[in-house]
Amino acid sequence: MNGANKTENSQIPPCILVAGVGGQGVISLARLLGAIIYDLGEEITIGQLHGMAQRSGTVSSSIRIGEDASTHILAGSVDLLIGLDLMETCRHSSLLSRDGTIIALNSTHRRSPLLESTQPAPANAALIKSLEGVAGNLNLLSLPDEDD
Repeated sequence: MNGANKTENSQIPPCILVAGVGGQGVISLARLLGAIIYDLGEEITIGQLHGMAQRSGTVSSSIRIGEDASTHILAGSVDLLIGLDLMETCRHSSLLSRDGTIIALNSTHRRSPLLESTQPAPANAALIKSLEGVAGNLNLLSLPDEDD
């Protein structure tokens, strides 16, 4: 995609990664962000990786800004990591640059009982602790319970 009116001194991070699990809207969110950035006049490249998306597997999508941007994401190259699942945020945190920012939901997706019985998921507090110090800026967001 090519932006029409390139903005000068852009405040948009050059490498954004959205991570979560299948069914959360990872690819839709990345496409929406990409469309907004494109409308601001930036040239973008959107890449995506689907795991077992229909079975709550890993899904990630990158938005790279620049004329020659590649969809290949190297460790330490992500400026903004948007996590829709806390465990997937941790899984992708090695891709974050030293002064990168994490914006993540403070929740994990329900896993299958079989998987949970053989490989129990870490508690959210342990996942959060592993993210502390990884990012220059860590922002955790909580959503209201579905019962509220």
